[in-house]
Amino acid sequence: MFFNFAYSLLRVVFFPFYRLKITGRENLPESGGMLVCANHTCLKDPIFVAFALGIKHDYAFMAKSELFNNALFGFILKRLGAFPVNRAVADVRAVKTAIHSLRDGKTLILFPEGTRRKDAVVKAGAGMLAVRSGVPVVPVYIGGKKRIFCRTEIRIGKPFKLESPARPDYNEAASEIMQKVRGLSLDGAL
Repeated sequence: MFFNFAYSLLRVVFFPFYRLKITGRENLPESGGMLVCANHTCLKDPIFVAFALGIKHDYAFMAKSELFNNALFGFILKRLGAFPVNRAVADVRAVKTAIHSLRDGKTLILFPEGTRRKDAVVKAGAGMLAVRSGVPVVPVYIGGKKRIFCRTEIRIGKPFKLESPARPDYNEAASEIMQKVRGLSLDGAL
């Protein structure tokens, strides 16, 4: 309910100033858990992805633990379905929360690069969550200038599942996910 309220409020305040072109919504599974993976180059990316997906899904977000240090902001994040992940260590609690959320039918939004830097390395976590949860992965590409009054295009790709071999290579799985995300960019035409 809080998510729907925040979505509606941001839609009135945020949406008119950003010319969003969203394609591929028909690719979203109707029900069940899914792992939505997107590129991340801007602070507004989580909002862009939320607008692209709409409000019909039950969401969970993994966010860096530092964002929860501010009591008010941390409270809002938790009400939106976010949970903290400590990126400095192997955060088992965050992984368990993510897998439980996916298996409970939630849509987990994740940015596999983990940071907004252009030289970001893809983290293995996205691959691990996709393989261990067994849910479909939905690639999303956010392109354009991502500035006020500029066109921002968001492309939602077809869902796919990763194999669950006896000895999975999570780095390779995460790289495969990001290849699908980057493949939606149409060679940088956005």
